[in-house]
Amino acid sequence: MIYKRNKTYHVDVTVNGLRYRESLETTNWQVAQRKQKELIGRILEGKAGAPAGRVSIASMPFEQFRSEPATADSRFDGGSAYWTDIRKPKEEKAAKVTLNDTR
Repeated sequence: MIYKRNKTYHVDVTVNGLRYRESLETTNWQVAQRKQKELIGRILEGKAGAPAGRVSIASMPFEQFRSEPATADSRFDGGSAYWTDIRKPKEEKAAKVTLNDTR
């Protein structure tokens, strides 16, 4: 499907169950139709880029995981201290109210 977004045409096609969305980088309808056909041809040949949306971990090269160091959220720097802080009740002492205070 070709659609216009602002002044530029974009394509949204599904080939073999994979969705491909990208800009056709043109404002001309005839050029957009030609580029859509070229894109589908590249997809069928296996020369197109990654499909739109999330990429599964299984399709990523293993070297990518080895080259990128693992990072953690700064809240978890203290190990399990983050979770223990949540579970601990606050140690605020409530003022004792007696029967005489309510009158």
